[in-house]
Parts: sequence; C-alpha cells; structure tokens
Amino acid sequence: MHQEIEKLISFKKNRPITQEDINLLVSGKIKSNIFNLVDAMGTKNRKSALRLLNNELISGTSVIQLLGMIVRQFRILLEIKETLKNDSQISKREISLKLNLHPFVAQKALEQARNYTLGELKNIYKKLLSIDIKTKTTSLDPRVLFNLFIAETTQ
Repeated sequence: MHQEIEKLISFKKNRPITQEDINLLVSGKIKSNIFNLVDAMGTKNRKSALRLLNNELISGTSVIQLLGMIVRQFRILLEIKETLKNDSQISKREISLKLNLHPFVAQKALEQARNYTLGELKNIYKKLLSIDIKTKTTSLDPRVLFNLFIAETTQ
C-alpha cells in the first residue's frame, strides 16, 4: 500500500489526487500474467516475455503498473546478487528474511539472479529508469520501449 501511495504522490507532483488517478494507477489485484511476465523476463525467455507483455498491454494493463512490476522484479534480482556478492554462502531462508521476501519469491528470484551478472542487472536497472522517463516525457509508444527492453535483456 505504501508503494501505491508513493506512486500516486510521484505521479501528481504535489497536486490533489483524484479518484480517476487512483483508478488509473492503483490495482487492487495484480493479475497472475504479470507475474508470469516478470518470471519469463527473469529466466530470459524472450518469446514468452514478448507474448505476455503484449497480452498485458492489449488487455488494458497500465504502462505504469507493468513498469512497476518489472522494476520490482529486477530490483529484487539486483538485491539478491548484491547479497550473494557479500556472502556467497547465504541460504534461501536468510535471503528471504534479509530482503523481507516471501520464501517462494526469494527462491524463484535466487534462481533467476543466476542468469545475470551484477553488471548486467545494474545496466538493466538503468534501462528501466530510461523507460520510465521516456514514457512520461516523450510520445514514444511504450510498447516499442518495452519490446526493445525485452529484446536487449533476454539475450
């Protein structure tokens, strides 16, 4: 809930938040397909990631919600990789506790983090920031930005 409030505050930039803003940006239920999308990206399954992304956009999932979930996933992978860099013997349970993740999420993310180097994850995070900025400051089609991102990060 805290993240949803922060998202609204950032979006409105000190202007009053309306019910329309809440309806646009806040999701009461995150569809499982979004989780499938970030899993496909985390395992570098390009074909599945592109299909799931386009399905989400066609079904009306907001660009901001998609970006938020993708950022979250790669932030978790980055945090896990950083944790492993400092303690390569840390257990899945310890990672779960340290990063405040559900054990299932920690296990899946730990497996996915092995698909990336720390440098790759930092670069991906920079690309996500760039997508965030471009979706808010240009008229570029977010679908193109996301498709390019998936193509570049699932090699």
